[in-house]
Amino acid sequence: MSFKGISQEEMIRLLSKKEKRIKELERKVEFLKRFQKKDVPKAKLTTLVKQGKTNKQLSGIFKVSKRTIARRIKEYDLKGIRKPGRKTIIPKRKKPSGKWISVERYIDKLRGKYQFVNLQYPHTRYINEKTKVCSDTKANPQGSYTTAGVYYVAQNSGVHLIYRTRIRYSEESAPFDEIHAWIKGNARDILANSWLETPLTVVKIIGYTFINPQDKPEQITFERGVVNG
Repeated sequence: MSFKGISQEEMIRLLSKKEKRIKELERKVEFLKRFQKKDVPKAKLTTLVKQGKTNKQLSGIFKVSKRTIARRIKEYDLKGIRKPGRKTIIPKRKKPSGKWISVERYIDKLRGKYQFVNLQYPHTRYINEKTKVCSDTKANPQGSYTTAGVYYVAQNSGVHLIYRTRIRYSEESAPFDEIHAWIKGNARDILANSWLETPLTVVKIIGYTFINPQDKPEQITFERGVVNG
C-alpha cells in the first residue's frame, strides 16, 4: 500500500482503521479458541485408550480437561476398551479377629462354668478367645507344622475334664494358615470318632496349638488327619 500523495490526517485515519480491524480480528480469534471443538483426534485417542491411559493422563497429553476427554471417549464409542482394575489397588490389611488374653485368665473363665477335676492346659502365654489359637505372642504362630494339639472339655459320668489330643495333618510341614483351617473344620469330627465307643462326650474345643513332634505315638487314622494320643 502506497502512502504517496496522502495527507497526514488521512494517513492517521487509515492507520487507526487498520488498528481497529486488527483488534477485531484478534477478538474473533480469541472467541474461536474459546468455543471451538477441542482437537482430540480419534485415531490417537483410540490408541492411547487401548494402552490403558487414564482420563487424567489423556487430559495432560491433549492439553484439555478430563471432562473433554470423557466426552470424546463417549462420542468415539471407546467406552469399555480399557480393562477394569487398571488402577493399582492396595488391599487393606485385615486386623486379627478376636481378643488375645493370657491362658491362665482363659482357663479361670472356664473354671467358673465347669468344675474340672483336672487342669491340663496349653503351655503357651496367650490364647485368642475367638479363634482358640494358642501362641507365645499376641499373634498367630509363624512357620510350618505337621501336627495340631487340640485342647477340649470332655464329660464323663457328669464330671468335666480338659483333654489334649494331638492330630497329625501330614508328614510334611504345612503353613500355619493351611493346617489351622483344616483342624478348625475337622477337629470335632475326629474327636467324636476317636471316642465313639466310650462313655466320654466332647463338650467344647477350647484351644489349638501347632507343633512338629519328633516322637510318633500310637495313631488312629481319620481321613487326612491322624489322631495321636
